[in-house]
Parts: sequence; structure tokens; C-alpha cells
Amino acid sequence: RADRLLALDAFTVCLPFVEAFSLGLAVVVEGVIDVLELLLVLLTVALGLGAASPVAIA
Repeated sequence: RADRLLALDAFTVCLPFVEAFSLGLAVVVEGVIDVLELLLVLLTVALGLGAASPVAIA
């Protein structure tokens, strides 16, 4: 019974760290997605401006 209580105590101590890690991972993934969306917008603008340039028309 003492082993079970010790294991339960260890588990409850680890929970905040697991939650913080998963929250940090979610923030990192969201940040990567934001950067990729920004790069996609910039690429779209660059290709749009490149297609309208005088060199491309000639």
C-alpha cells in the first residue's frame, strides 16, 4: 500500500510538468504554423508581383 501511495504522489508531482510541456509544445506548433502562413502570403505576393513585371510581359 505504501508503494501505491508513493507512486501516486510521484504521478501527481509530474502532472504540472507534463501539462506545461504539452502547452509549450502547442505554442511552438502554433508559432510554426503562423510562420508558414506568413511565408505562404509573402510567396504569393512575390509571385504575383513577378508575373506583373515588365520583364515577364515582354
